[in-house]
Amino acid sequence: PSPPSSPPPPSSPPSARLTVLNRTLAWDGVPVFLSGVNLAWLRYGNDFGNGQSNAHFCALKDVLVNTSRAGGNSMRVWLHVEGYKTPVFDADGVVVATDSTGSLISDMRRYLRAARQLDILIFFVLWNGAVLKHQRVKDLFSDMSKLDSYIDTVLVPMVRSLRDEPALGGWDVINEPEGSVAADVADPNPCYDTTPLARTGAGWAQPTEPIPMEQVLRFVGAQAAAIHAAAPASLVTVGSWSELASSDALGKRNYYTDECLRGAVGAASAAAGARLDFLQVHSYAHKGKFNPTSPFLHSEADFRVSAPLLIGEFVLGQKAEGRTAEQLYGWAHSHAFAGAWGWTAVSQPTLFAGMASLQGYANVSAVTLTHATPPPPDTCSDCSDVPSNTRYTCEQQVRWGKCGEPWMQGFCCRSCHGCSQCESRRSLLAREQEPAASTYGQPDWSHTAYRDYVMQTLEEHRRRTRL
Repeated sequence: PSPPSSPPPPSSPPSARLTVLNRTLAWDGVPVFLSGVNLAWLRYGNDFGNGQSNAHFCALKDVLVNTSRAGGNSMRVWLHVEGYKTPVFDADGVVVATDSTGSLISDMRRYLRAARQLDILIFFVLWNGAVLKHQRVKDLFSDMSKLDSYIDTVLVPMVRSLRDEPALGGWDVINEPEGSVAADVADPNPCYDTTPLARTGAGWAQPTEPIPMEQVLRFVGAQAAAIHAAAPASLVTVGSWSELASSDALGKRNYYTDECLRGAVGAASAAAGARLDFLQVHSYAHKGKFNPTSPFLHSEADFRVSAPLLIGEFVLGQKAEGRTAEQLYGWAHSHAFAGAWGWTAVSQPTLFAGMASLQGYANVSAVTLTHATPPPPDTCSDCSDVPSNTRYTCEQQVRWGKCGEPWMQGFCCRSCHGCSQCESRRSLLAREQEPAASTYGQPDWSHTAYRDYVMQTLEEHRRRTRL
């Protein structure tokens, strides 16, 4: 069943928004630190669109509530991921629709409006390069006409529809594209020369058919340019797997410079907005030790980049040299990074303690959004009155004697069930918690299983390439 339809988007841009100020991020002109977390997903690649149920929205909203209570101000949320659920491809691999029911954008807007009331900025991640098995999405890298079909049919309408939502922090084009790149390939153009990434593990997701760096940069640059054309004030980033691909100083090379992105896109008119507004790197310890160039061993200034630099993924414990959430968030904050997003709100709830440790800092609490008046209707309380679909009201279902039907369970709780058969947000979230064990291809693939799979695949690839 579909949730109640969202009201139309605001008619005017928000009075305050996230911007870039020199090498920092700023909110309404004041430098800020993005203290937050990866939601990543509750249903892998299927949290938005395809007729999202109210129960699922409530489970997603509960992560917002928990983040807000911990003093967090931002969240990284995955969208298409590998493209199995959204967008819709035809038999030729051309993108023809946002999703099967046309609810993708309205579902995203509804979530943004819930985030607005909690002073949380949302950063939507479009794609995932760390695990990429869907051939339709791989074709978007190699075939510009197919990528254009996605940009024209989904990306531009989505960006235009949501650009004035106050809680939209920005767009992350792809998570860890280096997982799918062809590493150790010489090229006279330094932007496409991946020999600096030899034996680093880059390319772990595509051991037989890796994607040339030029195609990766074109994929990123074309979507960044489209976002900036549709919404010039929007911020765009990429979730780079490591500083090794994002810094000329401590890393191997920064492949995401304006020059590299615009060169890959080609045509001057199309490449005008092909840029990243801030950089983002992920950092996981290898065999219990951080890489010597890890951001958790350096200050932001050491990387000598020209844009704000944020630590977009990290975990606790052995994969962080035994550091606690408070230590990791505190390091990122005290060493002038633009923000920190732990992995993830569901798999490591102790991350909230790290966010809570920064609540008293002015550059964290400065992110305050103007709340909607009146606020969006509460459809997630223990006694909400959400209809089973958007065609018929709860009053009609009562009048027609349909309250006892199996498909009415959990809906019209006040009108039909006297609030005695309604699930609370707590039980909804518990139902969505990651399972004890899950594997690739399951809709509930857990964050822990996913990250373990990526790390194992990366290590195996690194071992093979070092032979």
